[in-house]
Amino acid sequence: MDPAFGGECLRQNLTIMRVGSGCQSESGNLSMEAESTNFVEVTVNGRRQEIPAGASVADLLELLEVSSGRVAVELNREILKKEFWAGATLSGGEELEIVHFVGGG
Repeated sequence: MDPAFGGECLRQNLTIMRVGSGCQSESGNLSMEAESTNFVEVTVNGRRQEIPAGASVADLLELLEVSSGRVAVELNREILKKEFWAGATLSGGEELEIVHFVGGG
């Protein structure tokens, strides 16, 4: 697991907040006990990531603490429009690329 994406913290609590190198849970819709949750593996930006089975792309972005503002998501080599994120359920084996757009001059 890659600590930059939550790493083992995702297994401890599905809604996480990274604080230093430790994990701190928050209350939220996705919060549940890891023991009662099945996990699947997806690849995010070239790195393997365990996520809760049945999570959507929108759920994944929330777990990774990625703001949906200036973000593009590619799912299995196809751009996924923002309006489809909540309905795109991840069952394992998918490859995602998440790209942040930055402005500046």
